[in-house]
Amino acid sequence: MGRTARTTLWVAATLLAAGSGRAEPAEVASVGTADAAFAWRSDAPGPTRARVRAAGVEEEWRVFETDDAPARYHTLEVGGLAPGTRYEYRLGDGEDGPGGVLTTRDPPPGEPVGVLWVLADIHLCAPEVQECPDGIRRLSAANRIYSAVLAEVRERAAAFPAEMPQAIVVLGDFAQRPVPETWRLLQQSATGDLPLCLVPGNHEGWDGSWATRFAETVAALDDATCRYDGVRGELTLGPWRIVLLVTTVPGENWGELGDEQRGWLEERLAAEPARPTLLALHHPWLPHPLSALLGDAATYARIRDAAALDALLERHAQVHGVLSGHLHLNWAGKRGGVVQHIFSATSQFPVGFHSLTLYGKGLVRRFHPLAAGAAESAASGEALRRWAEERDVPLPGAILGVVAGDTASRSGVQLLEEEEAAPDGEPPAGGDAIGVRGAAPEIDARAAATGPTAPPPDAATAAAPGEDHTSRGGARGAGGGCRCALPGDRNGNGVAGVLVLATILAGGYRRRGRNREERKAEGRWA
Repeated sequence: MGRTARTTLWVAATLLAAGSGRAEPAEVASVGTADAAFAWRSDAPGPTRARVRAAGVEEEWRVFETDDAPARYHTLEVGGLAPGTRYEYRLGDGEDGPGGVLTTRDPPPGEPVGVLWVLADIHLCAPEVQECPDGIRRLSAANRIYSAVLAEVRERAAAFPAEMPQAIVVLGDFAQRPVPETWRLLQQSATGDLPLCLVPGNHEGWDGSWATRFAETVAALDDATCRYDGVRGELTLGPWRIVLLVTTVPGENWGELGDEQRGWLEERLAAEPARPTLLALHHPWLPHPLSALLGDAATYARIRDAAALDALLERHAQVHGVLSGHLHLNWAGKRGGVVQHIFSATSQFPVGFHSLTLYGKGLVRRFHPLAAGAAESAASGEALRRWAEERDVPLPGAILGVVAGDTASRSGVQLLEEEEAAPDGEPPAGGDAIGVRGAAPEIDARAAATGPTAPPPDAATAAAPGEDHTSRGGARGAGGGCRCALPGDRNGNGVAGVLVLATILAGGYRRRGRNREERKAEGRWA
């Protein structure tokens, strides 16, 4: 990254730091319609326990706990909650642990019709043939984390009715540095009866034979649910279609769909105009609100032909969402009726996976912290913090909040039809007295060139002590109700967002030339 881009970053950091608000507590990992997930750290080893009760009601606490040995790093999910209800929670042992208030979501109408389990940027590593160092990415543990995630997904999937359509999708970057051994690891994925559908990322393109390796992997997985046409494809879950697209450009970190693939996509969408559809592609379509501050390095933050995809989406209203990884953080943004969901990396903080529960008229997004990966997640988070402290980054602790995303970026409800506007002074349907549950920011088409989509927060937008951390957000964008995300800098972490994106994207920018020469020397791509 050049001097001008670095200067821009630090100026932006200073401006955003000056207006930073209060970051919400990290312990609320996800909030669903009848469930919530927590992840927290205790100063001393203690039990993994949560107490929950309806807010403002004199009733006994409901206690949820695991049989695990006392630990400092904890993850726990609680269920059996009522939709659209405010709850108090207390974590750990005694009255001194973290606590607060959350509000469960109101589900879309009807019953679930399918479940898509989402993993992103798993970064497998083969220690027998390559180095697997630990830093922000826990490469020495990546294979173990992946296996543990699949085990937990299998267990959760078994709790749904046998007739419920389910599948797993991995949104690219299957390996840190792809070699035959890492492709074999992917082929050996223990998914049980669940289909495993793959979307290639930029790391796959570092292997000159990636398309051949991909085809071999798909053949080894041998699942007809993921219907491939070359390296792209689609799957069907109930009434929903998920189109698996390729943004990989061999030898590069940036991505694009290309004219031919967009033509193929247009034909597929035109064939079934009434079927609700999600697009799965490694590189995001919409820019993160802070990516425009990265100058030339922002090239790596989204697909290069995003404007062409914009035009295509305007012609096909059945597309309701775009699912992406690549940025290693959680975020959701909205343009028109389409929500861009970005999912965090499985192999680094916050270690875990995601699910989309599909309904006929919407979906519910959840983040599931991996209990077996709690210590690795904490180590990754500490590495992020150290990186910031070593560079005198303002608010180094806030970096973790940006990467994890606030609760409304990790979980929420997306509706396919626009909600009826409520009278002035009344909360919208699914809201509460504190405020509207997290709204995805409407992204202007010019935002990628002109800067962030939301201004730095001021005193009026900062969270107040005791505020319900799942109820903040602005007005919903037009084109369909969405209670699924807040602007990335509304919780006081905008400065960290600039610097985290700088690390991810500019790091790849600097490495590009070196990696090209290394790969040529290794004969791994022409």
